[in-house]
Amino acid sequence: MLENHWIAITCPKCQYTEYVRMISMKLQETVICHNCKANIKLIDQTASIYLAFQEVNNTLNSFKDIFKRS
Repeated sequence: MLENHWIAITCPKCQYTEYVRMISMKLQETVICHNCKANIKLIDQTASIYLAFQEVNNTLNSFKDIFKRS
């Protein structure tokens, strides 16, 4: 679910706002700016996207456990 959400990034070359899916950020793909055609390597230096995915999955698993006990 979360992987298909789109987020805005800014091209470092021309400052154009580009939209990428969160899964692209997680996989650290290279995207092409639609304005200047520059290659933009998506690098998550702090692993914030990866950690967010883990946190959401852990929360969902906790909910599953709560409902199983009910």
